[in-house]
Amino acid sequence: MDGTFKIVPQWYQQLFTIHAFVVGKLVMSVVYVRIPLSVISKQP
Repeated sequence: MDGTFKIVPQWYQQLFTIHAFVVGKLVMSVVYVRIPLSVISKQP
């Protein structure tokens, strides 16, 4: 994590993406997750 959760506005959401190389080519968005900050801010 890069600390972005602490500086974005409350209404903003985070988007995680995972990319992969398949046969030497980049495949975009193998997995993506949209997480509301209200869920993240409840964690210690």
